[in-house]
Amino acid sequence: MTSQGAIGAPVLMLALLLASAGSRAADPEQTAPPAQPAAPSGQSVPAPRHARHPSAKDRLDERVRSLTKALDLSPAQQAQLRKLLLQQRDEIKGVWDDASIPASDRIGATQAISERTADRIRALLNDEQKKKYGPPPPQRPPRPDSSTVEKWMNPTKPH
Repeated sequence: MTSQGAIGAPVLMLALLLASAGSRAADPEQTAPPAQPAAPSGQSVPAPRHARHPSAKDRLDERVRSLTKALDLSPAQQAQLRKLLLQQRDEIKGVWDDASIPASDRIGATQAISERTADRIRALLNDEQKKKYGPPPPQRPPRPDSSTVEKWMNPTKPH
């Protein structure tokens, strides 16, 4: 596996996790923290470790820490990276919240946002860091237009 696969896959996973977090936020039953019994001194007892889910901020912080360690980022680069990842999260949330975008197009739009973010991250890296982050993925061929699919689906129809 190339280093791009090791770095690019988590970017896509982050995008998908952030997108799914936005859809759960509307349901208060899913976002309410579990009930916590009070300790004898009146302090709350933390939920068991397995019951806690990292927040979007925790996931973002972990992503910045991970890339900082892997790429040896400067404090200025870390700030820029955080800004890019926040922008990515907002763009992806916008795609998944936009009812005018067909569901079948949302994954492609999410992938495009993730690829743009990876390109923007590459732009803030020095040459040594770029080698660790990996090269951009190869260009994919364009999707066939719907008329081609229709021709394939209806071979007996005159075209």
